[in-house]
Amino acid sequence: MDHHPMNGRSRARPGLAARAGTAAAVALALLLSLLMPASAGHAATATLNYPVNQPFNGSSTFLDKSADVSGVANLTQGAIAVRFRSTSSAVAKSFFSASHTVDESSNLSFSLNGGSVYFENRENGAYATQVTSTGGPYNDGVWHTAILTVGAEGTRLYVDGSVRATHQSTRFFANVRDLNGMWIGRNVDAQGAQWHYSGDLD
Repeated sequence: MDHHPMNGRSRARPGLAARAGTAAAVALALLLSLLMPASAGHAATATLNYPVNQPFNGSSTFLDKSADVSGVANLTQGAIAVRFRSTSSAVAKSFFSASHTVDESSNLSFSLNGGSVYFENRENGAYATQVTSTGGPYNDGVWHTAILTVGAEGTRLYVDGSVRATHQSTRFFANVRDLNGMWIGRNVDAQGAQWHYSGDLD
């Protein structure tokens, strides 16, 4: 595996504002816009809403959502939202990740990275997007809401309702070829499971 910011191994490493009063069980929601042909005049919207409401131990706890990956693999815009609480200062603690598991460096990952919120999108080692939040730190043991949006205007990262990072990239799930795995709380690549999240997801 090559060296990169999202890497939890010794060899290598990894708008929309939150609605007040959202039920605690609604924690990690993929608010995914499905592109329609231009002639349709509008875009349809699909939502994958995963109630989590559990702790993750940083080494083996995760939720496998790979059965849903075919529904998101071709998306070119949308949003990912997560409510989290953690005291981990480690790098590469993945809230959510999708990958091509036979590659070492093809993934879309949203994570806590040393107290900052981080997102990366890369195909075969080539980064389309890397954003790291300003502000924080967000590993203070307090609940925070992070939302990533990708659209025609580029990539935006919000934390607790404020824009904390931007990027010109308009790449989303479709940038990563042959996606075949998707998880809450970890990533998987050709070398196996990695980036296990440590903390709570609401």
